[in-house]
Amino acid sequence: MIPRTFLYVIYLCYIMYGWTASLLGSVWPKMSSDIAIDVSLLGILVMINYIASGIASFCTYKIRQKIGTNYTNELALGLMAVSMIIFANAENFTMLAIGMPLLGFGSGLVDINSNSYAVRAYSANWVSYMHACWGLGATIGPIVLSFAMRKFTYRLGYIWTAVIILAIIIVLNILKRSWERKKYDYDHSVVQGNTDDKSGILNTIKEKNVMMILLCFFFANGIGCALSTWIPTIEVGQNGISAEEVVMVASSHFFALMGGRLILGTLSNKISITKLIIFCIAINIVGALMFYLHINELPFIYFHVIVIGFISGPVIPLLNSNLKELFDEKILPELISLGGVFGLTGIAIFSAIMTFLSKTIGINNIQILPVIGNAILLILYLKATASFKRS
Repeated sequence: MIPRTFLYVIYLCYIMYGWTASLLGSVWPKMSSDIAIDVSLLGILVMINYIASGIASFCTYKIRQKIGTNYTNELALGLMAVSMIIFANAENFTMLAIGMPLLGFGSGLVDINSNSYAVRAYSANWVSYMHACWGLGATIGPIVLSFAMRKFTYRLGYIWTAVIILAIIIVLNILKRSWERKKYDYDHSVVQGNTDDKSGILNTIKEKNVMMILLCFFFANGIGCALSTWIPTIEVGQNGISAEEVVMVASSHFFALMGGRLILGTLSNKISITKLIIFCIAINIVGALMFYLHINELPFIYFHVIVIGFISGPVIPLLNSNLKELFDEKILPELISLGGVFGLTGIAIFSAIMTFLSKTIGINNIQILPVIGNAILLILYLKATASFKRS
């Protein structure tokens, strides 16, 4: 019987993963103005972040084998804390560019390390709850930052985040000693007799339908996360929302993302995961098209970003859980790692494209990318699932 206590600890790490991921996009309209850099450089920073996350995805397996699941997450949190301190003291683009790889590598470690454990150990709803913790962290982060901005400075919000991360690392160490006294080795695979023997990345890619599913991760993660990061900048540029107000708009988006993962994750025990994914992607297209309405009334803006968050949030955890239904368990470690690499690569590429579009067609039209991207994702996923049915 796999104790659920360790899963709750992973949830805690995932909360901080979401918390740190949401801060830069939320505060960017204010931060870019304060340090006098072009607002479009957000896409470059996000690209740096997720390139580092992609590299971490390749390294996670070896790091976990050497130091264990718990210490891997502690290492990841430590890197995140250092990046927060750098952001708190950043006075130019160079300092931000130095902090971003640290944040990205730490985030990638937490993401792949946690998913690798949870997907094999627990059912789809528990995996969705873990990803909902990302949304919980991404909701709390902008709220803390908003409070710091209104009362003090956004820089203090970064410092508070670093302190909280360090406190969690201490908690993880205390809990680990408790488990060691109970002589429970949770660092090994959750499947008896399977210690994460890798069948080879190239062999995994050659498996039937694998490449099609990996492209789904590329588009789903890329479009979803790039849009979430850019929402505050889009709302300020398109609808004239103040920098202070848009932080709360971002927080409501991530709160809805958490809610979507909780509710649809629970429904995944009763409704086909495939049907839920198709439904979410279709509604995502509608949500992206709604940006063209350019309605600057706050109630509508909150409603819009909440809908986008609620529907886009569940796609990645559902895709991760879908892997266990579609493929042999022996290639799951490689698939989860590859899914992370493709997803993170997608975020980096789509963030760079968003920067290019903001420069060429303007901030008022960059929603064309999530419209097209989600349409391609829907076609890919429908084709992939149809292929599985035929086989």
